[in-house]
Parts: sequence; structure tokens; C-alpha cells
Amino acid sequence: MAEQILKVKLQADVTGAVSLVKAVNEQEKGMTALEKATKKLGQTWKTLQDKITSGNELIAKGIQNHGLALYNTTKAARDYKKALEDLQAIKWGETLGAGINALKPTETRGYTPFSMGTVGGKREAEQAVSDNRAQILQEAETRAFLNRRAKANKEWADSFNTVVTPAVKTNTEALKKNKAAIEETSKSHRSLGTHILEVIGIYRIYNASINTVLNSLQAIPKIGIELESTKASLMSTIGSEAGMGSALAALNEEATRTGIGINSLRESFRNFQASTSLSGVSLKETWQMFTNMNTVITALHLSTDQATHIFNALAQIFNKSKVQSEELVKQLGNLLPGAFASFQKANASAYKSTQELVQAMKQGTVFAQDTMLNFTIFLKDRFAASFAVASQGFNANVGRMQNSFTLLGEAIYNTSSGALNDAVKLITDIANYST
Repeated sequence: MAEQILKVKLQADVTGAVSLVKAVNEQEKGMTALEKATKKLGQTWKTLQDKITSGNELIAKGIQNHGLALYNTTKAARDYKKALEDLQAIKWGETLGAGINALKPTETRGYTPFSMGTVGGKREAEQAVSDNRAQILQEAETRAFLNRRAKANKEWADSFNTVVTPAVKTNTEALKKNKAAIEETSKSHRSLGTHILEVIGIYRIYNASINTVLNSLQAIPKIGIELESTKASLMSTIGSEAGMGSALAALNEEATRTGIGINSLRESFRNFQASTSLSGVSLKETWQMFTNMNTVITALHLSTDQATHIFNALAQIFNKSKVQSEELVKQLGNLLPGAFASFQKANASAYKSTQELVQAMKQGTVFAQDTMLNFTIFLKDRFAASFAVASQGFNANVGRMQNSFTLLGEAIYNTSSGALNDAVKLITDIANYST
């Protein structure tokens, strides 16, 4: 008895150790990937900080240059104002000169000056000298004003070219540098966000893988019980162990094709096949209808419960052997868009319109064996394009990964089932002996 107990314990320990080593290896791989992603994130964060610091320096320098440009622009504006004031003074001088010219002595209407040598002639000569002096003075002041105006214009032009234009150019370059720094910072922010999403994605995949491994190892007894139940059900309906083995292999291939959970497929098929076989439908037609509906279920991204609901409705139709509007409209119509109209189009050779189909259903002349295969083929063709996309999507691939761990659990169960049975019997005997 002691040797038998030791043998069973050693077998159980070896099996558990192998499973534990595999789980630890997977965990170490996941941790390595996570450490690499974390290191990459730290490097990216440092690069971003450096770029932000550089961008801030460029922005500060741009602001300084912008302030200098504003100062130079203000100084140029003051110089321009002074030049305008000088121009106004020159214009005032021109107006004064015109007034002086207007005051020059002119001949008075009806007045004839005295002849030279007379008192009037003497006065006219003195007046002429005075007027000549005034004219010379006015012309000198006018030339002075003109020189001042020319000098002011030149100073204003020089000020504009040497101060305003370079200030505007410097300001424009500073703004361009600021824009480039802001764009670089934005790119760094986007790059950081992308790396964060990558790390989160890696962690999720790693976490999902570890949980799947652990759950699969812990659920090995349950997986074995479900497998034995499926084998028994298929054995009773198919009638041979070889046929049962072929059905299980075909279900594994269907799980790979669609990404649907293998346990869900097995349960749906065994219940559906039990109903169709009792209705006289061949195994070949049953399998064709089953795979057609799996195509539709994958294309519509239906859940396990929804898929089970569809196959239960189909099984109910074959149990009755007749198709009623209740199953098409209320049960299938809630999950399959346009189920009733699709059924009529799939069997248009027998029912030209939906009104004709409704009348036939009321008379009870719509038989499942004659119509349901056409219905599933119509739906499969309708959703073929959507299936091609959905079957390669994330949900389908996760389903395939989970199926791989389920098959691994079944393989472990098949290998260690004898030892597990012996252990259970031994524990039962010990408990009975102890009582």
C-alpha cells in the first residue's frame, strides 16, 4: 500500500512539476518582454525631456529676440516721428517764405514813382536795397529748410533699413524657431503615447497568456470531464468510435478555421447533431449546416451564449421537423438580421413571396429537412466577405490561443488520467478505511 501511494504521488509530482516549469518559462519570457518595454519607455521619456528642455530654450530665446525686435521697432517709430516733425517745420518755412515774397514792393495801381534825383527816387532806391536784403535772407532760410528736410529723409530711410528691417527679420526667424520647437515637442508627445500603448498592449497579452496557462492547468480535470461527455454523446449518435474520433478531429479544424471556443463548438454540435439525426438528416448535411452557421456567427462577432441560442433554435426546428415563423422571427431574427426574408429567398423556388411562405407555415407544409440546408447556405454566402475579415481579427486569434491551451490540457489529461484515477481511488479507500 505504501509503495502504491508513493508511486501515485511521484507521478502526480512529476506531472505538476512539468506543468509548473512550463508556466514559469512562459512567465519569465513575459517578464523579459515587459522589462525591455519598460527600459524602452524610460529611454523614450528621457529623450522627450531633452527635447522639451531644448524646445523651452528655443522658445525663451525667441521671446528675447521678439522683445529686442519690439524695442528696435519702437525706436524706429520715434525716429520716424521726429522726421515727420522736421518735415512739418520745413513746410512751415516754405509757407513763411511765400509770405515774405508776397510782401515784396510792387507797383501800385495809378502811382508813378518819382524820377531819380528827387526825394521819391531816393526813397525808392533805399527801399530797393532793403528789399534785396530781405530776399537774400528768405532764400538762405529756404535753402536751410530744404537741407534739413533732405537730411531728415535720409536719416529716416537709414533708420528703417538698419533698425526696422533687421528687427522684423530677426523676429520672423525667432517665430520660425518657436514653431519648429513646438512641432518637435508635439512629435515627442505622440511618440511617448505610442510607446505607452505598446507597453500596455504587451502587458495585456502577457497577462492574458499567463492567466490562460494557469486556468488551463487548474481546469485539467474539468476539461477531461467535458471531453469524456462529448465523446459519449457523439458515440451514441454516430455509432462508432472511429466516427466519433473523426468528428472530434473535424471540430478541432473548425475551431482553427473560425476561432470559436472548441468546447462551445463541441457542445453545440453534439446537441444539434442529436436533433438532426433523429429527424433523418445525414451526418454530411448536418456538418454542412453546422459549419455554415459558424461562418455567420464569426462574421457577426456573436458571443458563446448567442451562438448557443442559435443552435438551440435550429435544434428545436428539427425536433419539430417543421419550420414555424416563431423560430425564424423571434428566436433567430433577434440575432440574424433579416432571417425570415433570407429564408424565403433561400427557398424562392418553392415560395415566391413572404406571403406565400407565411401561408405555407400556417398550413404546416414547410419541412426543415427540405429547407434548412438552403437557408444556411444562403446565410454563409451572404456573410462570406465579413467572415474573411473577422476570422483573422483579434477575437478569433485569442480564441485560437485559448483552444491551444485547452488541447494541451486534454493531452495532459489523457496522459495522466490513469494516474489520476488511481489517486482518486486510493484517496477514497483511505477515507473509507479511516471511517
